[in-house]
Amino acid sequence: MKEDLQQLTNKILTDGTQEDLTVLKQILTGLNDKINKKHTSYTSALLNMKRNVDSDSCTVKIPVSSTLHNSLGIVHGGMSATLLDTAMGALANQLAPEGMGAVTSQLNVHFVQAIAGEEMTATACILHKGRKTMVLEASIMNPDGKIAAHGTGSFYLIEMK
Repeated sequence: MKEDLQQLTNKILTDGTQEDLTVLKQILTGLNDKINKKHTSYTSALLNMKRNVDSDSCTVKIPVSSTLHNSLGIVHGGMSATLLDTAMGALANQLAPEGMGAVTSQLNVHFVQAIAGEEMTATACILHKGRKTMVLEASIMNPDGKIAAHGTGSFYLIEMK
């Protein structure tokens, strides 16, 4: 396994474009951060997520790079959806009763315009908190203050094991 990784890494270092090397650095930095416990999940680490959760909102930021782009050279809708889901899920888990966790049971996303800027930020807030479910919403705003994407999510509360 290590030999295969070494050969693959050497090929990328030798034949890769500057963009390929930038992506590789982002991936390796994220993996290293996960190993060093700066992130709790590989998704968070690989996307270099920064979270700020308080009692009634959550903000999650991701740097925009070609790693997130689709074939049109703009941020892939799935990356925007992941960011919205992460912001809402982090807040839902913060608000969950002790011993409980929140998992997404439904996610609705409206893509309004392409993501602009060097960073995308989602801010989530709670709409409803019940005994077994929560409903939240989140938006990604472009630097000009216009909504790029908006989502709502339903979260089911489960017992943590």
